[in-house]
Amino acid sequence: VAVREGDALRIDYRRGTDPATSRSGPVAIQQISNVHANGSVEENNETWSRFTLTYPSSGEFGTPYSPTHSLRTTTAGSKRKVEARGVAGDVTVLLPLRRGNAASMSVLTHATRGESGFALISITPPVTGVSTVPRDVSFVLDVSGSMQGRKLEQAKAAGDALLATLRPSDRFRIIDFSTDVRSFRDGWTATTSDNVRAAKRYLGSLRAEGSTNISEALRVTLEANRSIGRLSLVVFVTDGEPTVGERNPDAIAAIAASMRGEARLFAVGISTGVNAGLIEQLALQGHGTAHFVRDEESVESTVSLLASRLSVPVLTNVRIVTDGVRLSQIMPSGPIDVFAGQDLVVLARYSGSGTASVRLEGQSPGGPVTWSTRAVFTNSERSNAFVARLWAAQRLGWLAAEKRRSGGSSELDNEIRSLGEQYGIPTEFSSYLVVEPGMQIAAPASVRRRAGVADAFSGAGVTRNVTVSSAKSSGATANSARAAAGAGTQAAAQAPAQAQFEAARVSAERRDAKTLDAIESGGGSASNSRVIGNRRFVSANGVWRDTNHDTLTRTVRIKPFTPMYFELMRRIPELQQVFALGDRLIVSGRRVAIELIADGTDGKDDALVASIVRDW
Repeated sequence: VAVREGDALRIDYRRGTDPATSRSGPVAIQQISNVHANGSVEENNETWSRFTLTYPSSGEFGTPYSPTHSLRTTTAGSKRKVEARGVAGDVTVLLPLRRGNAASMSVLTHATRGESGFALISITPPVTGVSTVPRDVSFVLDVSGSMQGRKLEQAKAAGDALLATLRPSDRFRIIDFSTDVRSFRDGWTATTSDNVRAAKRYLGSLRAEGSTNISEALRVTLEANRSIGRLSLVVFVTDGEPTVGERNPDAIAAIAASMRGEARLFAVGISTGVNAGLIEQLALQGHGTAHFVRDEESVESTVSLLASRLSVPVLTNVRIVTDGVRLSQIMPSGPIDVFAGQDLVVLARYSGSGTASVRLEGQSPGGPVTWSTRAVFTNSERSNAFVARLWAAQRLGWLAAEKRRSGGSSELDNEIRSLGEQYGIPTEFSSYLVVEPGMQIAAPASVRRRAGVADAFSGAGVTRNVTVSSAKSSGATANSARAAAGAGTQAAAQAPAQAQFEAARVSAERRDAKTLDAIESGGGSASNSRVIGNRRFVSANGVWRDTNHDTLTRTVRIKPFTPMYFELMRRIPELQQVFALGDRLIVSGRRVAIELIADGTDGKDDALVASIVRDW
């Protein structure tokens, strides 16, 4: 019964199709061989989808992946249970079918006729048959005076967590720096029980004092990273600005890029006092990831999660090759590594259509490895809208970092603005926290934290955390927006470091986003905001409004629940989910908008329907 997507079963849970349930959505039940799925919805200020999938814990199935929701997997006896949670309405889960010694690969596409398509390629590594790559792991820790107290204790615990992931084939180093640079031992240390215990004692003895010599710490770390046949991983933790040695962040990033060789550099910035731009560029140029930890958050948790993700590499320097279609703007860019126990997710644009071969090529300890599958790339596929949205989020994360690095350009600004508006993703040009007349201008603390307010999107001293999508039709609301933006500008001017920190944090989360839930939880979703497909709707004065709506677009007013209403849903299927928002809304197509309103057209006009479908 379940649809096959390459080497995986696809299970979809669609809200709003079962009349026997509450107003929030249905319970969908599917029986797929011995796989059982059910879904429900609960509300707690926001609408959350909770979906549970159970399947046998035998070797037939791999680790499930959802492009829409966060998953939590537990095992009880012969059954494995997967719980999905997130703010996206519909749930999609891919359950890989194991392929012996090869990876399970699935390709999901989304395309609009006449435009380049979007592809999501998920790869689940095999459990057996592939040797793991030995690692050289460097833990580089800032012990300058500003790290005193809780930060240093958590950083030490993070080092312990990293040591716990080492395997006998791995080697490690601990490098600590302040004004000077020191190390646990000269050169690489083999992973033995005695050596790990000694390393933990060394970490425990560290004290915070002195200045911050980031350039020398990186030089000492990277000059020894030349190990053939091993994956070199550097986890770099700091909380401050460079104050000794080279102090120019661009020069430091350039030095690190020229010295790192094949090493992957993962940078962790603690608190808003850190140079967020430097952390970001070290990770991007080092083909790693950037992580930003606020003062009240746990350094240990961040590094522990990172360490677990990097623990068992099976392929390095992976690339995706296709025959039959052409991939472009691939995310992530640069060398990619595959780790056991986690899906590799690659997002890209594609040109061409038809059945194509998709190959993953990489290096293992035993030599080159190739995994492949066949997939259909359509030239018109309106489902899987989450693929385009995930690609856009990662692209925006990369573009925002590039703008902070280079200073930006009109072309860069236009691309950021266009992607944000088209896919309903908050940027420095459009964040969708709507302020209605009579509402408080300041956003709630929870929203500010999630949206990365205080100029989370620009990091350039111009706060745009309050943009009112209904400003085109509401003068009072527009005035509130301008007042709020002015207040935000003043706040951002008082705290530029915090603004840049939050901006870099949002960008990093987007570059790493593999689910819609990651975008929404990290990108500023508010309680009056909903995402359906690639559209974001915000509620103001009781009306759900498509953030892409332009009042200059031809607008057709339709009365809800009339023959015209149902005919449009039949002819334009994506309206089924949109109209489920309520009976007061505005949604825009390419050259026409539809407004649901009580005094709208209530009959069925075939010519009008045809014109709407044509311009949609």
